[in-house]
Amino acid sequence: MTSKERKYYIQFDERLPLSQIPSDRLPQTGTWARISGTIYEGSSKMSAKELESFLCRECDLPKSSFQVIPYEDGIMVRR
Repeated sequence: MTSKERKYYIQFDERLPLSQIPSDRLPQTGTWARISGTIYEGSSKMSAKELESFLCRECDLPKSSFQVIPYEDGIMVRR
């Protein structure tokens, strides 16, 4: 892991109840802001794989309930 922060979007499944989105735990991984009901934009020193692992292990979310998207690919997220 490098010291350089990378920008990401985290898109949670729209069927996931908002109460299950770990918004209180995301600050442990970087700086995040909710930009819509189920989409967060932010930066982290973690890689996308490390973020996925954190959400699965530490937040007990199934991999199918979210997607970590590099900022460069975010055109798909911003509607």
